[in-house]
Amino acid sequence: MLLLGAALVMMSGCGAVHALPPVMQDLEPAKPVDDASLRRQLLAGAQLAHETGKTVPMATLRSQLGRRHGRFALPHASPQLVTGPQLGRRLREAVVIVGNLHKCGKCSRWHVGAASGFFISKSGLLVTSYHVVDKSVSATLVVMLANGAMYPVLEVVAADPAHDLAVLRVQGGSFTALPLANPPHAGRKIVVMSHPNERFYTLTAGVVSRIFVAQRLGRTVQMMQLDAAFAKGSSGGPIVDGRGAVVGVVRATHVLAHGTGDKRVQQMVVGSAATAAAIRLLISEP
Repeated sequence: MLLLGAALVMMSGCGAVHALPPVMQDLEPAKPVDDASLRRQLLAGAQLAHETGKTVPMATLRSQLGRRHGRFALPHASPQLVTGPQLGRRLREAVVIVGNLHKCGKCSRWHVGAASGFFISKSGLLVTSYHVVDKSVSATLVVMLANGAMYPVLEVVAADPAHDLAVLRVQGGSFTALPLANPPHAGRKIVVMSHPNERFYTLTAGVVSRIFVAQRLGRTVQMMQLDAAFAKGSSGGPIVDGRGAVVGVVRATHVLAHGTGDKRVQQMVVGSAATAAAIRLLISEP
């Protein structure tokens, strides 16, 4: 006999009655991601904003990549754990698609490339990777929310090429912002939300493999290695802990292989990221 409401099960041929924990169910139905629709919206919105003069030229944004510091109020991490679907929903609200509008040189049509980013303030500050902005062939840069709302990037507030980070500003308010946390120790469980190869709002999980130092552009920088999956288009995506606080920012993947020529075999894909501490170096609270 199976009594779902009472969460009890009586098995045939067995006199024992086992109490079952209540079944955890999402209170809201899942909202499927329509990649093709988001691609169309991103291209159409970026093109319209550019052609109506509402965007800032990429040359201007690139000229601001030399800015190294800004002062803004940032949200603080909550001690309350946010997990499962609730965490996924929060990330989907805070993570944006960063679109660079460009022409390929082979046709007269506009194209748009997609990368990742996330808000760190309700007033429109967001983080992405430095190399997402540093594109000389692009006409301009926009960000789009999961609901299709489009915002031109107004300026680069601060940037750091060694850590591969850029803090951008868009006009608006009441955005869902993610707090920053200290870099975790190796073994800490983390999740990543990003847009690998335009698979928009992909959530992956893993652990921090290690915190390490590297030499980049003549500087010694602290970086993070993780085993959560990501790919091209994930650059700038947030890496968050069990509270939903950002501990790192996706940077790049590196393929580790052994052998030469036809005998070269891929052994491992390593993901690297900047730490949230590097964001704090760019932004200080007033």
